[in-house]
Parts: sequence; structure tokens; C-alpha cells
Amino acid sequence: MNFLKIKVTTKGALGMGKRQWAQEILKPAMYQVGLHWRQAIMPRRFDARQHVYGFRERTEAWKRAKRKDPASADGGRFKLVYTGDARSRASSGNITARATSNKQSVKIAGPRKLNFRPKTKGSRLPIDMREEFRAVTGRDVRALQTMLRKSIREGFVKVGKKVTFRATITK
Repeated sequence: MNFLKIKVTTKGALGMGKRQWAQEILKPAMYQVGLHWRQAIMPRRFDARQHVYGFRERTEAWKRAKRKDPASADGGRFKLVYTGDARSRASSGNITARATSNKQSVKIAGPRKLNFRPKTKGSRLPIDMREEFRAVTGRDVRALQTMLRKSIREGFVKVGKKVTFRATITK
């Protein structure tokens, strides 16, 4: 499932083949976007800045159990952290960047632990921690877009080309 749409267009002649454009400029730029997400944006999900992502409130029973559990890493403050295992695994996943002249993608391996859906009583739907982990704000999108543009610009400088381009990232 894609959670951000990336679109890169150029104006005028590239002065290089489409395949070269994709492999030498777009693919490294996509990798840099993934790296920036993992190093600068992803850690916010595991600290006090998590409130901007709109995580669902946990039940009192869950909070109480987390506070009492000696394995709990933070005493019940952070919603995606219980023992700290998800946080450590999230920062060590692979980043895979793919790029063709028509389509670009970045895949970042997340912790499998977030795929767990606890059973709930009554009509309450289970919390989808995977979707909470993927949540982005407008500020995050702007930061990723800035990184993408910077990386593409550096790629063109590296190959000695001056090209007008447009790169956008949307939710």
C-alpha cells in the first residue's frame, strides 16, 4: 500500500536517456528520501512529538498493564512503544529505492511487531499500529519534498546537466 505519491517531471530535453535519468538521478534521490524519513521523521513516532500524528487513545487497562510491566520501556507514555523492540527494529530496516522514467518508489521495511492487532471487546475496532506508524503530517511531506528536490538537483550537478524539473509529494 502506498501512502505518499511522488511525481517528478522535467521541462525540455534531458540530454540523457530515460533509463540513465532514472538510474543515475531518480533512484539515488528516492533512496535519500527514504533515508531522511527513517533518520529524521520516523523517530518522532516514538517520543513526545507523537501527538501530531493523531494516534488513537489506548484503553485504561492497556495503560495500566504497561505501567506495571517491568519490560515496559517508558512507563506508559508513548503509544507505539511497549518494550522498545519496535523502535529499535524500525531504525534498522532496509530501504529499497526503485525508479524508472515513469514510476518511482521507496520501500522502507518496518517492524513486523506493528502488524499485531490486539483483540478488543464490544464494538471498539482494534488499533491499526501499522497505519499509525505510516501517518505523516503536512510538515513531514514538505520536508520529504525538499529532500527530493535537493537530491535531484545534486544528481543533475553530478552528471553536469542543467535541467528544469518539478518534484511533488502528496498524501
